[in-house]
Amino acid sequence: MFDPRRLHPYLLASGVTRFLASLFSTKSGSWNPNSNTAGTKMMANPEKLIRVFMVGDVMLGRGIDMILPHHCDPKLYEGYVTDARDYVKLSVDQSGALPTERGMRYVWGDALEILEEKKPDIRLINLETSITTSETPWLGKGINYRMHPGNVETLKEAKIDCCVLSNNHVLDWGYPGLEETLSTLRSANITYVGAGKDISEAQQPAVFDLPNKGRVLIFAGGHRSSGVFDEWQARKGKSGVNILNIDQLSHTVHELSQQVKKAKKPGDIVILSIHWGGNWGFKVPDMFQRFAHSAIDSAGVDVIHGHSSHHVKGVEVYKGKLIIYGCGDFLNDYEGIFHPDHVPYRSELSLMYLVDLDPETGDLVNLLMVPTMTKKMCVRRAEEEGVKWLHETMHMECKKLGGGVKRTGNELHLLLHDDDK
Repeated sequence: MFDPRRLHPYLLASGVTRFLASLFSTKSGSWNPNSNTAGTKMMANPEKLIRVFMVGDVMLGRGIDMILPHHCDPKLYEGYVTDARDYVKLSVDQSGALPTERGMRYVWGDALEILEEKKPDIRLINLETSITTSETPWLGKGINYRMHPGNVETLKEAKIDCCVLSNNHVLDWGYPGLEETLSTLRSANITYVGAGKDISEAQQPAVFDLPNKGRVLIFAGGHRSSGVFDEWQARKGKSGVNILNIDQLSHTVHELSQQVKKAKKPGDIVILSIHWGGNWGFKVPDMFQRFAHSAIDSAGVDVIHGHSSHHVKGVEVYKGKLIIYGCGDFLNDYEGIFHPDHVPYRSELSLMYLVDLDPETGDLVNLLMVPTMTKKMCVRRAEEEGVKWLHETMHMECKKLGGGVKRTGNELHLLLHDDDK
């Protein structure tokens, strides 16, 4: 949660029989940074790769809501900012006037062209806002995001398939706000996960049946470390969020395994999307890594899609499975806000994660990351300096987790390994 007071060439599996020799120079888990091949894995039919687009927080409320065709009341209940239009002014002061003609597509900017080019099978985001005109903010929360229901079309313009709701802003405007969020997404035929009218719905996975490729199941949950309140826990007969108590590792992984077992059919791929951790800091908590590994080992999870941090964090490959610990913010209204402690994290920069999975095993085949930035309250391709920073930072953070990142033009590829540690 933000506090304003503290103001490729695309590589498939063709020719990858050479990658092990070129990528690994010593023992298992080490890699050759001079390799010309980003990590890929051999599979039977590359044309059947499942590609999932995933990003972190997409915050379409508050200031962003003010520049979309429909607006909520701009009144805010923050300690220092009381009008959502002030966030628009900060952006204009920083980057110049916004275009006069702005439709539902505007905020996605260059992301729309990139998505059309990369052609993902599934488009997955963490929707970091409620969708409501409720006038009753959650008492004492301080930061309350909401987007006007009329602006749900902006999600459809980007062809978003699935919105994760298990975050610390979905209940910013109380239970009426949550219920309007759910009904608005249902009416727009956009799938949601991680919250619901009761615990059964909040734990229910989204199921995507991809022709000639197989099924993908997406589960979602939130952890209190991200600011999700314990009282938001959905229960029988009570709406709310699916909260994952990862502190109670064995119990939570066992429960998750039962949910996966109930929904999963042979050959299904399982993604777990989780809102966890604080806003700032590159270090991956040991507890998070233990949970991610255990979810893969014992609950049948193939991909961990982590988010909450305002900046990108390291990525790990564990037993062939992808773990993104923090995707970073993809779109927000923080442009023009400055705090010296946050400058090193470059939260205006982000990545579009394009995850290629083997449909037979759920193993990661390739991770392509397209650098982006927020400018004039929309997504733009990152400029050279930003691409360079993202490459160097991700390479450094991924090295700590046993991998690395290679730059090809203005795109980044994760260097993979098969270390079954």
